[in-house]
Amino acid sequence: DFSTMDQEVIQCVAASYSIDGMKGIRNPRFMYGRKLTAHLNVVTVAKTARENLSNCLARCHLDIESILPSAYVAGLSCLNYEEINDSAIVFDCGAGNIDVGFFLEGKLVYTAFFPLGGKILTKDIQQVFSLSNAVAEKLKVVYGSVLHDFVGKKDLINLKELMQSNQIDDEFSTISSYKLAKILHDRCREIFIYLRDHFRNSPEINQLFQKMSGKIILTGGGANLLGLAALELKKGSEVI
Repeated sequence: DFSTMDQEVIQCVAASYSIDGMKGIRNPRFMYGRKLTAHLNVVTVAKTARENLSNCLARCHLDIESILPSAYVAGLSCLNYEEINDSAIVFDCGAGNIDVGFFLEGKLVYTAFFPLGGKILTKDIQQVFSLSNAVAEKLKVVYGSVLHDFVGKKDLINLKELMQSNQIDDEFSTISSYKLAKILHDRCREIFIYLRDHFRNSPEINQLFQKMSGKIILTGGGANLLGLAALELKKGSEVI
């Protein structure tokens, strides 16, 4: 039992097996050996978080049948049969977190989450252009792009048209499209490099990442950012 006083197991998957030191066995049935070792991917959740979620849903007269890792569910919803049963990496880019799942031969063999969601991009826009959070979020959704090389340096965005309001001062009614794209590009590049370096810290995870990095799927609201897939797949300076 991998549960502790404050953590509860919600998923336990045998990623692979070893028999007498022979690694990489996916299905040990009908094989002979003296020592069988299972390499498990164990996902846990804080018991207090699970209890609070259960109580909240119970007050809405809803019962929880099971709790699953978000990266696992994201993979089931956006990967096809071949991708799940071959190999693929899923980046579920949400507002608060990026959930990562490595799928290999139909199994979730590794999962992690990082508090690096779309809210960080919104915060950057808000601080640089001195905007409210609501305006910064809408600016990101409507005009957000990481392809700054394809944006004219003199192109402007009219905030009055964006917000359909005349309450914005004329002095601050326009912002540079290039500057917006450059801010988003630099932050997204920083996030991808951080993820890459995190995977490289573990030899086993890095080996999986290098093997599967040719098939990365972006999903979630943050994945709608224009040019994000091209940035993530760019050789040399980015993740791969």
